Order: sequence, then C-alpha cells, then structure tokens
Amino acid sequence: MRYIKKFDSLIVESVREGLKEFCEMNLAYLLDDDYRVYITLPSSFFGKSYIINFIKWRFDHKLSFSWEDIMDHFIPFLQRLSASYTVDDECFIDVPGNSQGNLGKTLVLSVGSLINDPNIVNSFTENEIGNIIIIVKDE
Repeated sequence: MRYIKKFDSLIVESVREGLKEFCEMNLAYLLDDDYRVYITLPSSFFGKSYIINFIKWRFDHKLSFSWEDIMDHFIPFLQRLSASYTVDDECFIDVPGNSQGNLGKTLVLSVGSLINDPNIVNSFTENEIGNIIIIVKDE
C-alpha cells in the first residue's frame, strides 16, 4: 500500500511540473517582465485540481497590475490552456483595496467570458489586479 501512495505522489508531481512548464512556455514574455506563475498541488477544497496563481512580483513584494498590460498575452494563454487541459469555467481575479477606503474584492468570471470579451475585466477593476487564479482539473 505504501508503494501505491508513493506512485500517486510521483504522478501528481509530474502533472504539476508539466503544467508549470506549459505555463512558463506560454507566458514567457510576461514572466520576463516580473510576473510569476505558481502551481499549487491538488486541493480538496477545489476537488482534485491544480491551482494556477498568476501575480506580479518585484524584489520582495507583490505588485498590482492592470488587465491591459497582460491581456494581449494572457488571453492566448487561456485559449491554449483550455485546449490542452480541463480548465474550470470559473476564474478568480483579486482586486486590491486602495487608499480611498475601497475594500478589496474577488471577481469570479468565466474563462470563456475573458476569452470572448476581454474588456469585461476593465468594467470591474479600475485597472488594478492583485492576482489571477485559474483552476485546472486533474483527469
């Protein structure tokens, strides 16, 4: 039984590494510009899925970014990701609070709406995004 557990963990790590490599190849331009992609191992909260967390990181802190800065590269990435993996229909976009007292919020948008209507994000974010979370289901 203990060998089955080790084998399963090897499969999980292999899938995670493959997904990470896919993201890094398809987001290379953005990754060169201080953006980062983190892949979290399957979570019971989201079922047996991998979580892609896309952020902007400089030196030792996270930065906010605008949708317009990334959409020309991020939308083709979403299209390729959806063609290659089983992607959950919901995508989570964290919008940070600001100094005027606006509290942060998390937008839940469909991946299809991001692909088909890229300007939908601008109607909610006031040009500030903290991170984007996409869930890839494990087959």
